[in-house]
Amino acid sequence: MKNIVVLTGAGMSAQSGISTFRDSGGLWENYPVHQVASIEGWHTNPELMLAFYNQRRTALKDAQPNKGHLILAGLEKHFHVRIITHIGYDPIAWGDKATDGSQLRPYVVWFGEPVPNMTKAIQWTQEADVMIVAGTSLVVYPTAGLVDFAQESIPLFLVDPKPAPVRRNNLYVIADKAVEGLEKIHKILIENYL
Repeated sequence: MKNIVVLTGAGMSAQSGISTFRDSGGLWENYPVHQVASIEGWHTNPELMLAFYNQRRTALKDAQPNKGHLILAGLEKHFHVRIITHIGYDPIAWGDKATDGSQLRPYVVWFGEPVPNMTKAIQWTQEADVMIVAGTSLVVYPTAGLVDFAQESIPLFLVDPKPAPVRRNNLYVIADKAVEGLEKIHKILIENYL
């Protein structure tokens, strides 16, 4: 069974009605990025950050999977699929404590922080027979650098309306939204790898 690793970003859920960060009308137009997406912002105003991420959780909880999500789930019938992303729904209140007594915080990676499970994500990428990158601008490192760990011999599908300038062999760029791009990839994978 072929291994497929999928790196998804905010654009993957945009078609489920979840706001992205960078696009026109995105979340960062309403908030300075370092106030709500950096470790410095957490140390400066944790209550603002909790409110910001609790709003994101509420939107996620009420959203439904889009066709792109269903395509990825459907690929699991034919391939070993590993998806690299983070998620969480439950709100966090000021005063909620972790087991060590510290304030609970959103389980997201902010600017200025290391990526948890990066070693595992690198391993999955190195073991992949196919890599799909959908709904991410590939401008935030180190996660964007995962594509560099994919073997040069495997196909790398890059789906984004404004795809990042990635240079490598076996690169297939699909300048579409996630759902439309994944529909095309699904057809290619079924026709060529089963």
